[in-house]
Amino acid sequence: MLRYILRRALAAFETRYAYNVDHLRAIADVDAPGALRIQIAQALAARRFGLPVEVYFAGLLVAVRAADCGACLDLVMKMACRAGVPRETVRAVVLEEVREDDPIGVGLAAAFARAVVTWDYRLDELGDAVQRRWGVRGRAGPGGPGGGDRRRRVLSVAQTRPRHGAGLRAGERTRAPLRRAAPGPALR
Repeated sequence: MLRYILRRALAAFETRYAYNVDHLRAIADVDAPGALRIQIAQALAARRFGLPVEVYFAGLLVAVRAADCGACLDLVMKMACRAGVPRETVRAVVLEEVREDDPIGVGLAAAFARAVVTWDYRLDELGDAVQRRWGVRGRAGPGGPGGGDRRRRVLSVAQTRPRHGAGLRAGERTRAPLRRAAPGPALR
């Protein structure tokens, strides 16, 4: 019964987002309770922490893009558009063309998530700006915590890591910057 329900839910997701979920279907066939736990974790990871939808998806797009998974990025772009984020905003975030001082805060959220995934020297400065604007929930939300290694890193680093930058010179990075990605099929 549980396997049947999971397979139906996965089929609905696959149809809605045109995303291949064969890997999850295989898990459901082998271990239905384990697949259910994965689904519950993914539902919890989708929490926006009370942030505006544009702000949440800006951070999530940056985090997923940093993970260098084209199919995942395409999926998140589709999810953002379905959630009401304008396609122009999604495109600007993916192509790193959004300004940090935009009135909604999309640029700030994207810059903060980018600083986290690249260990940028501006992490503390941007984290403080995010916290002033949205409180502690802002530090938890912009990176899309809970799913995938990079997104978990956005949450854990933003909330628990000691002050960043001790011993670094201005402009020095400990990780390579993000590469520019071409827009996926969702934005063409």
